[in-house]
Amino acid sequence: MKYIIFFLIIWGNWVSAYGTDSLRYRLGQLDAEIAKRGSYLARKDSVIRDLKNKLVAVPATDDERQFCLTSRIYQEYKSFQYDSAYHYASRSLYWAERLKDKDKILSANGNLLFCFFSGGAFKEAADIAGNAPLEGTSPAARGEFYALCTRLYSDMYNYARVDDLRLRYQKNIISYRDSVLRLLPGTSYTYQEMRALFGLDLSVEERIRACQHLMEIAGTRHQKAIITSNLASLYLLQKDTLQAMDYLVDAAVFDLQEGIMETTAKTELARCLYAMGDYNVANRYVHIALEEANFYNASHRIVSINAILPIIEEAYLATITGQRDNLKKYLMLVSLLSVVALAGILLIYWQKRKLKTAGRAIEQQSRTLKELNEIKDAYIMQAICAKSDYLDKTDAILKKADYRIRSKQFTDLNRIFGEFNLKEERKNLYLSFDQTFLMLFPSFIEEFNRLFEEKDRFQVDGGPGLTTELRIFALIRLGITENEEIARFLNLSVNTIYTYKAKIKSKSLVPKEDFDEYIKRIPKHNA
Repeated sequence: MKYIIFFLIIWGNWVSAYGTDSLRYRLGQLDAEIAKRGSYLARKDSVIRDLKNKLVAVPATDDERQFCLTSRIYQEYKSFQYDSAYHYASRSLYWAERLKDKDKILSANGNLLFCFFSGGAFKEAADIAGNAPLEGTSPAARGEFYALCTRLYSDMYNYARVDDLRLRYQKNIISYRDSVLRLLPGTSYTYQEMRALFGLDLSVEERIRACQHLMEIAGTRHQKAIITSNLASLYLLQKDTLQAMDYLVDAAVFDLQEGIMETTAKTELARCLYAMGDYNVANRYVHIALEEANFYNASHRIVSINAILPIIEEAYLATITGQRDNLKKYLMLVSLLSVVALAGILLIYWQKRKLKTAGRAIEQQSRTLKELNEIKDAYIMQAICAKSDYLDKTDAILKKADYRIRSKQFTDLNRIFGEFNLKEERKNLYLSFDQTFLMLFPSFIEEFNRLFEEKDRFQVDGGPGLTTELRIFALIRLGITENEEIARFLNLSVNTIYTYKAKIKSKSLVPKEDFDEYIKRIPKHNA
């Protein structure tokens, strides 16, 4: 026996978990449809706009088409927006009376009847139900009108709070329903609808089966929304809340897809979720229902929703407050742990930062040393070659002089020593320096000229070397910054070097005091 009990407990828990997961999935589907509400309403507006455009094009003398189009526009508005629905219902009655068609007049009165009870104006709706022009109308027209009267007293029954009134409205429901069943053929949708939705003499199980059969022959989403909403009510009577909520989701989805501002399904769904303790979702759905009731301007629905809204909001706020209190406790604990963790992280961060800074400094020094070594090697080779050329020339001149002295040809000595041109040797030295420098810094002239406006930039005239001005700052780029050293190398006075530098810096686009730093940052090779 204990094994059977254990099995039943496990089975019950599994069913409960499965039911909850299934409900979450269905609510997710509803949320997805709510997210698309804007597109459904845009589609609704497009249909209404097209019908209005067609109505504008109809001649005022064409009563038949005027009646048909105003009736169609009313059908689009009737569960969408009360004020517009009432306007076009009134217009349809106007054109029906011009046509003097008794069936159309009764149908137009039915339109007004629906507008009134959908907007909560039950007295006005009851006046139309009691004073409608029924004489001379067809059984089909009377049957459809009585079906609306049945719905009127059903709504009045649902909103009544006095038992005597509820009993009276229930009798009216049965009376009008029976009239529909007598007047309409059993194959018509309205006949089947009255029997399924208002079969008060049937058991709950029989009404469920009738509604399921009606669902099979329903042609529109609006019809399906009404059926599934009624199925939900029947399952709630049987205490099968999960099945009822499943049908309420269906009803809400059908309403959304059809662009209908019907609040019953969402309101009842919010009630069920509240009873289950899901205050967050219940609060969201009841607010959507209130928003739609306000859009439609249904006063009785607004009152009904406002009766439950504070209860749901209070529970929701209590939940939020409890969560906030728990969150504060968790935050305090996390804060304490965070302080410890942060201290460790800061220590690690500073250590890493110091290592990173040291690494960057070492890397920069390494690059600088590498660059200096390359510059050094290049100029050592240039100096060796220049020295070798100089020694070769000197040796040749000395040999010639020695030969003339031995031969006592003293008159040729001046000509021989004249072959040694110091100015030309300096020129060759500078040319060799320039070629070596431009090999190391091929973009120097281009980068140097970026520091000046177009009119002040330096041109080399296609020659292989640098100008004196460029050569001064080439030496600065190599790290020779003392004016005395620069003057000695270029065989110029220190004042001349000062003058050159001041003149060039005065034309620069960068501050004078920063000019040398910009020069030092010119890259060694092309980027």
